[in-house]
Amino acid sequence: MLRRIFSIFISLHFTGSALADEPERRGPPPDDNGWSLYVGGGGFYAPNWSGDDEYSAAAVPFIRVTKGDRFFASVQEGMGYAIINDNGFRAGPLAAIDFGRDEDGNNPFRISGGESADLIGLGNISTTVALGGFVDYKVGDIKIKAKGGRALGAHEGLTAELGVDFDKTIMSVGPPLFVAIGPRLKWADDSYNQAFYGITTTQSIASGLSVYGADDGLISYGVGGSVLMPLSYTMGITVFGSYDHLTGPAGDSPLVRERGSRDQFFGGAAIAYKF
Repeated sequence: MLRRIFSIFISLHFTGSALADEPERRGPPPDDNGWSLYVGGGGFYAPNWSGDDEYSAAAVPFIRVTKGDRFFASVQEGMGYAIINDNGFRAGPLAAIDFGRDEDGNNPFRISGGESADLIGLGNISTTVALGGFVDYKVGDIKIKAKGGRALGAHEGLTAELGVDFDKTIMSVGPPLFVAIGPRLKWADDSYNQAFYGITTTQSIASGLSVYGADDGLISYGVGGSVLMPLSYTMGITVFGSYDHLTGPAGDSPLVRERGSRDQFFGGAAIAYKF
């Protein structure tokens, strides 16, 4: 479940970005080149592993460091630098932690729900680092986001994600609301898919699942969104959620078909403070 936790908890990035924008919209402009530290945490309800039909609640801390709108670093989103940053378009290299998967279902962040035995016999997938890049482009209320990378160790798989958000600030009575919602796609190559969804002969004997060779292809599509309400210039609370449908090599895996579900839901809330 660790990989599921950190890959989705990137939603907290929206909290940091919106807090950085908030003083500009309501008061003096921030120092675009200054360093900022965001500290917070949250809780959420998510599947035990990607494709599971059983859910657990977990709590995760959040620390993010930025320098202007070019450099960012956190456990959840990795470390990146916008080499290109012009007229709403940002692009640059990205290094991120690729969290693996433990077959015993162990999760140190779990606060409710039991360990899953669904993965017994499939072996562990080690945590590694993925190197790649990211691209963001915002025009009006639409923000297009893409990222991709190849793992240096473990499965050595290549993944790519694409999202399009309706990114809008809603001004009404009380504090403004920063709303972002839109579709998501995820693609992965055969190395990644075989590691997380494929079943070798040895794994089949140990787990009782049918042998399955996973090819490359689109593995999920869905929709995600978040709503941020600033509590002050330096603190905000975010509510977020998503729905993903596993398809292709992931959706056809015996692991998902026999022990899980193609429909994946996620929801939670978080709070962050900017120093």
